[in-house]
Amino acid sequence: SSLAFAAVTGAIAWKTWTARRQRAPQQVEKMNTKNFLSTGSLTLDLALCGGLPRGRMVEIFGEPQSGKTSLALSCLRAALRNKQSCAVLDVDRQWPHCDASEDQLLRARPKNAEEAMEMMVDLVNSRQYDLIILDSVASLISKEELEADISSTEVGFAVPKLLSRFCTRMEKILPETGTTIIFTNLLRNSRWSDYGADSEVTCGGNAVKYRCSLRIAVRQLERPRWSEGGEDEDVKAMKTLLEVVKNKDGPKGPPVECDLLLGKGISWESSVVEAAMDLHVLADADAESDASGAVVFQGQARQPSDWAKVLEDDPKICQQLAKACRKAWIRRMNWMTT
Repeated sequence: SSLAFAAVTGAIAWKTWTARRQRAPQQVEKMNTKNFLSTGSLTLDLALCGGLPRGRMVEIFGEPQSGKTSLALSCLRAALRNKQSCAVLDVDRQWPHCDASEDQLLRARPKNAEEAMEMMVDLVNSRQYDLIILDSVASLISKEELEADISSTEVGFAVPKLLSRFCTRMEKILPETGTTIIFTNLLRNSRWSDYGADSEVTCGGNAVKYRCSLRIAVRQLERPRWSEGGEDEDVKAMKTLLEVVKNKDGPKGPPVECDLLLGKGISWESSVVEAAMDLHVLADADAESDASGAVVFQGQARQPSDWAKVLEDDPKICQQLAKACRKAWIRRMNWMTT
């Protein structure tokens, strides 16, 4: 009986995995429609099979100074480029400056967790915002704990309970409004982990972890370094690893390595070049562009940094190259499902 149960369970798992793989190319074809929001990185959009889903909750978590806020800022800048309305709830009081009009970007600093949740409910019910970012869950504190004596030894369970009620309500409302909520969260060591279990847990309880449709883990691979040359001489860049831990709307793509510009996010042009090199769209630098839509630079061979500058100067070439990358990725996914 146990072998039969294992066989049935394996068959169901295989059928589910195959169905998600077959659905992935269709999702990428709809990448520019209203079903997804871009993350500001083409490689990450392909790993997510389209980008951030609309009407869902997303969690970006990682260790301290791993680039969580910079990744959320990259998603914000991509939404602002597409002329979408956004809102930022800066609980940390450390959100970087972003040049945007007040009609397109709302920035608030709630004093406690109850005020933050009430503001998010009002913003979602208004149906005027496409993206709402809460930075971060680890900084939320209830009104009770804020007004209590500093010597109080009571364990605070108010924030996890509040988040549980909020996420349960948003799970029903968000698909109707089409608003996407991004939570940034912090990884910490658990005091109650058993031997052999995962000792790293996120703050705020398990409500955000279970209710979010998409979870992205951010890992720091190299220490931050100063960028060289150009207008970004005073900007720090950090090599990070972005891993899709959970994705209810499609298959989990491979981990993505990228350079995060602290305080600016991910460069779209650099991500397009990385995706083109990975998908062999830029295999030959001296070849001419073919009928399949692949864009190849003529003349002398260029380095990836030079290609990124060319794409920044000519947005049409960048758009054409991104379209060729999506087509190449769809062909790869179709080959994997056959």
